[in-house]
Amino acid sequence: MNTHTATPAGSKPAPAIGSTDGGGLIRITGGRTLRAETQVNGAREAALPLLAAAAATRRRVTLARVPGSRETATMLGLIEACGWSITRAGTRVEVSAEKLGSDYPEADVSAAGNLPGSHLGPMLLGAFGRAELPYPGGSTLIEQSMDLTFKVYEAFADSVHEYEGGYLLTAAKRAPRNVEISLPYPDRSATITALLRAASLEASTVTIHNPTSPRSQPRYGQRWRRAGCAVPAAPRPAA
Repeated sequence: MNTHTATPAGSKPAPAIGSTDGGGLIRITGGRTLRAETQVNGAREAALPLLAAAAATRRRVTLARVPGSRETATMLGLIEACGWSITRAGTRVEVSAEKLGSDYPEADVSAAGNLPGSHLGPMLLGAFGRAELPYPGGSTLIEQSMDLTFKVYEAFADSVHEYEGGYLLTAAKRAPRNVEISLPYPDRSATITALLRAASLEASTVTIHNPTSPRSQPRYGQRWRRAGCAVPAAPRPAA
């Protein structure tokens, strides 16, 4: 492979990129430092729960930098099939519940593929007061995570009824004003379920002990504060 190096007039040589030994080696010789700015879309892992939270609140919510991933498209398709209005302009997505009725949607939730129940459950529960979801198959770890997620729903006084192949969630007629959730170990599904369930309850104070993904908590906290929720900063560990 031949190496071609472009040298702009009046500047130092640009970095040279070449290969030797029949392509088995790549050698990069540094030159000028490259500087540039670019905007990137948000992460799929952040977009999915935020879309679910937007739908659960039954308000008009606009999100920016929503990635165009397959999972995001599936989530938006399901939200729209359940009765919400979706408007997308580039990476901006508006979720509106203005035309959303009170009857439970007839959309086939099982067709949502691998979308997590931790997103779909709180979304449907917050909007319609009930959710019917297929039971995920898999390993013992998934079953343990589901058991922990069910306990999260029970902390909100929601009822959980299991049947063959799925489970039914029913929202409490009156949500408790103070919800205290102590997770025995950090679990992503249980943490997201608790966060999204809290997003649809305006008159409740929700405290989650031992949540997962400590690095992501500040980002979620910022978005919750922008939505008008009171989210105190976590205390710093003692030195």
